[in-house]
Amino acid sequence: MGTSGRNVTSQTSTRQPARDQNISRAPRLKWAVLIALCSGQFIMVLDSTVMNVSIQKVIDDLHTKVTTMQLAIATYTLTTAALIMFGGKLGDIIGRRLAFRIGLVTFGAGALITALAQSMTILILGWSILEAVGAALMIPAIIALLASNYEGRDRVIAYGAIGGIAGAAGACGPIIGGWVATVGSWRDVFAAEAVIMVCLLGLSRIVRDAPLGHARPRMDWVGALLSASGLALAVLGIVQASTWGWVNPKQPPTIGGTPIEPLGRSPVIYLIVVGVILVAGFVLWERRIAAQGHDTLVDLAMLRLAQLRAGLGTMAVMFLCLGGIFFLMPLYLQIVLGKNPLQTGVDLLPMSLAVFFVAMGASRLSTRVAPRSVIQLGLLFVAAGAGVLIITIDRTYDPLPFAGSVLVIGIGLGLIASQVTNVNLASAGPDKTSETGALQGTAQNLGSALGTAVIGSIVLTFLTTTFDHRVYNDTSLPVAPRHTVSAQTRHGLSFIPTPIAAKALEQRHVPAPIVEQLQTNYALSQIDALKLGIGGIALIALLGLGVTRRLPTTPLRAPPEQIVAN
Repeated sequence: MGTSGRNVTSQTSTRQPARDQNISRAPRLKWAVLIALCSGQFIMVLDSTVMNVSIQKVIDDLHTKVTTMQLAIATYTLTTAALIMFGGKLGDIIGRRLAFRIGLVTFGAGALITALAQSMTILILGWSILEAVGAALMIPAIIALLASNYEGRDRVIAYGAIGGIAGAAGACGPIIGGWVATVGSWRDVFAAEAVIMVCLLGLSRIVRDAPLGHARPRMDWVGALLSASGLALAVLGIVQASTWGWVNPKQPPTIGGTPIEPLGRSPVIYLIVVGVILVAGFVLWERRIAAQGHDTLVDLAMLRLAQLRAGLGTMAVMFLCLGGIFFLMPLYLQIVLGKNPLQTGVDLLPMSLAVFFVAMGASRLSTRVAPRSVIQLGLLFVAAGAGVLIITIDRTYDPLPFAGSVLVIGIGLGLIASQVTNVNLASAGPDKTSETGALQGTAQNLGSALGTAVIGSIVLTFLTTTFDHRVYNDTSLPVAPRHTVSAQTRHGLSFIPTPIAAKALEQRHVPAPIVEQLQTNYALSQIDALKLGIGGIALIALLGLGVTRRLPTTPLRAPPEQIVAN
């Protein structure tokens, strides 16, 4: 990565003979490289889906709550998004294979810590931070290593496989994670991941490194700090908005028992503003050092490619929707309906399988049909499926309408996934695979983090609002309890199973008829909040149609250098 395109060109040309030797290796050994890289990709995707379907098990085991799990899930994707450009740059400096191997070790250590965690603090350290750091190193390295180990038709197959394996992991993740968490423990999945990472570390020895050339770039530490801190602060503010309050403070953080309320306001708005300022500072810094001829963290000139901008935006929108869905559905299936992780995985299987098979089957359409048409159709499917899901979910479970609605969403996500990676890689060309991989990974993980944060915030905020409204207008309740409930929920409600909420009221010696009525109101408010969250996903998908305006309107047949930048 960096601003010096001449370095990339010279690197490729000086090491081409070595690559030719690599391409001519024995077929079994050649495809073993693909197995090693695809296995790393599989585990990274599997890892995130496991935590989602095991959400209630983790809450019970570590005595935590939904908002804390929301923070952990968002922090995982946020950390990856914040550090992935740094990871890509580090791979350019020390070598992509070494960066991949360091990522394997870091990810494996994090998985082991997660498996042994006895508190949410340790789980966040192991899963949300260490595993995310490992993923940030591996994601851009995998794309670059595929390009260096394969050429021509083999490279097309390799790129198709890495996209397909991500879909396979998404399809298998809920089932694998749900089954293991049900028959054993959610910890077993992470323990197995640690063992697999050790095996992949040994297998990675056969992966030939991507050529680096003689003049290696330098790390842009200022740019890395600005980008990581800016993204982290902005998304942290959005994640905590439902707990701390968007503008007026609800349950702000404290230091020594003193709440942090700058100027009487929630810290959320300040975190978001400072985060945006730091990201803007990162852009200005990168432009300045690029003009001076120094190495940048990422070549922002790539973003002048209209097609790449549209592709990255589409990737972010897709994962906004996916992150939101994978956060909401376990809340509905496990907390509202009381299903276990295996049942959750089975209920989500139609969506997962649709993503996998549609992505694999529609990937060949990029050379026959305009990617923009396929992606726009996919967004419409996501919005339509979400609309049907709003009508479908209720306090009682109707399996056929639910399966049909998530299937439609899965078809839409599969159509988008089948095109967007090809669009991004075709935009920048093969000599920019590492940087393209880093930018794509940033868009993917930032979208997923924001999906969990924004949709989660909508649900938790409207849970309190709708419950207060219901109780206040419920004339079957005495006046005194109605005012008491309103006073006690001003700081927000947790999304918990209704029997647990009822038990908490009974322990406070609330009369049984009042408990029963409050429990009914709370259950109905949960459904209303979930419907609003799903409506948010449908709206995001429809707004995403505007992002696709600059996607290719013809099949991807033109070489990358013919793509117009404007």
